[in-house]
Amino acid sequence: VSQSRYDLGRQKFRPFEDYDKPPFFDNKLPYAFDTTASPPENFLELIDLIFGSHKTNLIRALVALVMNPTATYEWVINIRGKSSSGKSTFLDVLVHLWGTYAGNLSGSLDCFKSPEGRYQNLWNKRLLTVGDIQGTQKDLGAFCDIVTNADTVFRPLYSTNTLSTKPYCRFVLASPTLS
Repeated sequence: VSQSRYDLGRQKFRPFEDYDKPPFFDNKLPYAFDTTASPPENFLELIDLIFGSHKTNLIRALVALVMNPTATYEWVINIRGKSSSGKSTFLDVLVHLWGTYAGNLSGSLDCFKSPEGRYQNLWNKRLLTVGDIQGTQKDLGAFCDIVTNADTVFRPLYSTNTLSTKPYCRFVLASPTLS
């Protein structure tokens, strides 16, 4: 893994030199990835502090789903909980794990309706978190197309040029519960 990048479109690892489009991952890891390794102790302490140790397996599964480049699309994770229960903190952790390939929005999915909104919020993003989703979200057709990784039209602001491509983006939402 340290000498290649994962090409999501081709679903395989490719050498750095063999790249003709922006990479999915662009950081080399200075160590070998061990799928049998235990999570770092400070991560487990964070999970225990925010969610309680009884949620450790669930949180590990969510992180694995979001971070695994071979996981399928067509899924949206929605974290629900009481106000101030750590939902947004967890979303922030996920965004920081992804670095510049991640972004976050607050409150609404309306920005996906227009090609300009999609470009501003999705272009070159592989993870997008949306916190504080409340009430009824209307006209979700464009959002559903993006989630299912359908060809999507993007347009930079003040430009007449449109781009059509698959977004290759994963989504994690957070919604407050009433009780």
